Amino acid sequence: MPIIDVDRLKRGGQKFASGFTPGQKVLSVLAMVGLGLGLFAVTKWAATTEYAPVFSNLDAADASDITQELETQGVDYKLDNGGTTILVPKNAVYQTRLDLSSQGLPTGGDGYALLDRKGNSITASEFSQRIDYQRAVQAELANTIMAIDGVRAATVNLTLPDNDTFVGSDAQQAEAAVLLDLGGDSLTSESTQAIVNLVASSVADLAPDSVTVTDTQGRVLAAPGSNDDLSSNQNLARTSSYESAMAAKLETMLATALGPGKATVVVTAQMNYDQTTLTEENVTPEVGPDGEIISGVSSTDNEQFTGAGNNSTGVLGPDGAPSAAGETPIEYTSEKAQREAALDRIISTTEKAPGAVEQLNVAVMVDQDAVPDGTGGLTELISTAAGIDPERGDTIAVQATQFDEATQEAIAAQISGAGAAQSQNQMLGLVRYVLTLLIVALALFIAWRSIKKAQANLGPLRVPLDLNELEAGTAGALTGSASELAAIEGAMAGMSDPLRALEPQRSSVEQEITDLIDRQPDEVAQTLRSWLADRRT
Repeated sequence: MPIIDVDRLKRGGQKFASGFTPGQKVLSVLAMVGLGLGLFAVTKWAATTEYAPVFSNLDAADASDITQELETQGVDYKLDNGGTTILVPKNAVYQTRLDLSSQGLPTGGDGYALLDRKGNSITASEFSQRIDYQRAVQAELANTIMAIDGVRAATVNLTLPDNDTFVGSDAQQAEAAVLLDLGGDSLTSESTQAIVNLVASSVADLAPDSVTVTDTQGRVLAAPGSNDDLSSNQNLARTSSYESAMAAKLETMLATALGPGKATVVVTAQMNYDQTTLTEENVTPEVGPDGEIISGVSSTDNEQFTGAGNNSTGVLGPDGAPSAAGETPIEYTSEKAQREAALDRIISTTEKAPGAVEQLNVAVMVDQDAVPDGTGGLTELISTAAGIDPERGDTIAVQATQFDEATQEAIAAQISGAGAAQSQNQMLGLVRYVLTLLIVALALFIAWRSIKKAQANLGPLRVPLDLNELEAGTAGALTGSASELAAIEGAMAGMSDPLRALEPQRSSVEQEITDLIDRQPDEVAQTLRSWLADRRT
């Protein structure tokens, strides 16, 4: 193993550092520190593993099972959101999710898996079985509701009536309460109604009016008796959507003719959301050639009686006196006729869907510079496109005015600036990295130039000694004094490899002596001492 000459390395380092000015030394140190920090940041960033959620909104049982399975598979993971979210390396999310799904994880909380785990125990009471079934239905409904966009977590509580045969009509009805975690956002009325219908359809004997939906911020989204308010919000949203669509259609048409931003359209609609059912019955009798209604069905009933009647005592006669007993002849005739006309009977039922437009009002403001000839032609064009019906009470107003172009330009600049903000942030991040690399490269270049300049100023270091002259004893440069010998030895020992690499071309003898001094400095010095001693003798 070669022996390292520490003193020689120290002297070489001092010699190397002496070629720098104080400013160059400070700049070199700063460049090395910056380079080290940059390498450290890049290495740390490259070594950082980016994690992504593999499952969210887990209960404690599922989270425990999944973490145990990940440890068995040797997959790194992290817990977030109080242990309800499990994170794995981003490049392994999909494969990990498939592997866990093949193991039946997650089980979905309690759900119907609760019934699978407990099985059919003969020792379980009817009450515990009913409670387990209720818990399973609640968990399944919660998992289903969480699949809706915007719902982060859900809890469902059911109140189910007892299944008793002897309970009459006054039995308690099923009810449900749903608590939603929306993460601070709001839920649309359509999504709320969807949750109400979903829960009501999943539980027997549960009416939508018996479902209450609230969020974690205490807002009541749906409750018994609030269907009218919910319908009103839905109708308002539908009306607003219709008005926006009509205004956008008219603005697109005007932008094609006048140019973008040259017209503004406002549409106000009154819509009828009443759902009606109309039943009509038409009866048409069959009429003969003479205009008489032709009978469809006729029947006749005749009755006739002839005989003697028996008058008993006590029966009053025509004069009010009692009649004498005896027989009286009687004749009775009865005739009945029934006729039913043949009729054509038609019954039609029509259901009118809600959402009919009762009145439409359109207001259009056009840039005056875009319509120098007036707005007469535009009024008829817009009326046809919007479907204006004067008999229905629709109105339209088109007016030309001077637009404020400065405001339009500011809005356009704001829109374009918002779109370019994200790309600008990305470019700034890239510029930071590039500038850091350029600064480090510039510092290294300046340090290299300084080193090269310092080495050039030192000049070549060579031994002015010829081996032939030493053998002949004519080397006049060496007088044999101890001080000169020490100076030569110090010069030979202080030479460094980088400085020799910059020396000019030498003769082969000089090159051999230089290489010999580099390889065996102590032996060369001893040889010189012996030669000098021989010369003195």
